[in-house]
Amino acid sequence: MYREFIEAASQAYIDALTSDTPDLPKAIQLYALISRMRVLSSPRVIEEAEKIARSILDSYSEPNKTLEELRIMVRGAAMDPLREFSQACREELHLPYGTLPPPSYVRVRIFGRMSGRSVWSGVAP
Repeated sequence: MYREFIEAASQAYIDALTSDTPDLPKAIQLYALISRMRVLSSPRVIEEAEKIARSILDSYSEPNKTLEELRIMVRGAAMDPLREFSQACREELHLPYGTLPPPSYVRVRIFGRMSGRSVWSGVAP
């Protein structure tokens, strides 16, 4: 789910930087993914995802960026709105076994049948 959000947010962000008209299907996809995260993710991950969605929507009201402006943004690391979200996800996914997340969130560790890798799943109260 986090990968889906990162991919959708990245596409929507570039669209917002280079277009004046919001792509409503992309916006709906972002908000649907955030809603799914509300069931499974920690409050910090959700907060960071919501910040990204707001930033994307705010970018539509700013002047479109040229290719040169995009290059400058990439070189200056200004084009990394997903950094805090990624960090929050990494922290959530690497909690030591048996460590409980914040009290507002309950999490269960399950094991994938095919891969044998552990997967975190959970339910918010």
